[in-house]
Amino acid sequence: MILTIITVVRNGALTVERCLDSISGLIESGKVEHLIVDGGSTDNTLDICKRYSCRVVHQRGRGIYSAMNQGLDAATGRYSMFVNSDDAISLEAAQVSLNILEAKGDRPVHLFGVNIRDNHRILNVWNPAKTIERKFAMPAPHPGAIVKTLIAKNELRFDESLRFSADYHMMLRLQQLKGIDCHEFPIVDFYVGGASARFPAMLENLRIRKKLQLPKWTRIAGFFYDMIRYIRSKFL
Repeated sequence: MILTIITVVRNGALTVERCLDSISGLIESGKVEHLIVDGGSTDNTLDICKRYSCRVVHQRGRGIYSAMNQGLDAATGRYSMFVNSDDAISLEAAQVSLNILEAKGDRPVHLFGVNIRDNHRILNVWNPAKTIERKFAMPAPHPGAIVKTLIAKNELRFDESLRFSADYHMMLRLQQLKGIDCHEFPIVDFYVGGASARFPAMLENLRIRKKLQLPKWTRIAGFFYDMIRYIRSKFL
């Protein structure tokens, strides 16, 4: 198995089928498994999942980052990636990414682009090659990160003490790895939303930058970056 795609979901009946449907074509190749970590859904999420060739595990513990770690522990692919339950894979681009993983299987990390979009259009294309060096904000799109599973399990596990920004914390640590390949083309449609622009997330980001002993100017730049995003989410 080349790739495990991990999706964490809880009561995602309204959007999870879009995610499942987009990945189903990859599973037919025999090179990809789709692992669903369900956090105790009470709607018909699991009934929808039963219609697809995915493997469902039931979450032990609490919180999204606990579920992500459980997904890593259950992954059988040489590489792993996360696709949110309301996002979608681009089938053609993902097939190209599989060819890259097969050809360059010695590389620990492959970062691919992500389409940032709403329900109607693509708002922006996140190219990781342009942002991988930055520390004041997310260095690269987490949904576009494909990492060797053993490295993800042992070196890049999510810090479950964090509620909002463990993915940011993980990506900052990923920056320190040698052998990161950046690919400009997008493989995932990421639908805007989530908790990253909330005020508690801003405070958590400050803690992360301090914990990792980032330079003072980086901490200041990160604070203003988060503040601008917070204001935009509230008033624009």
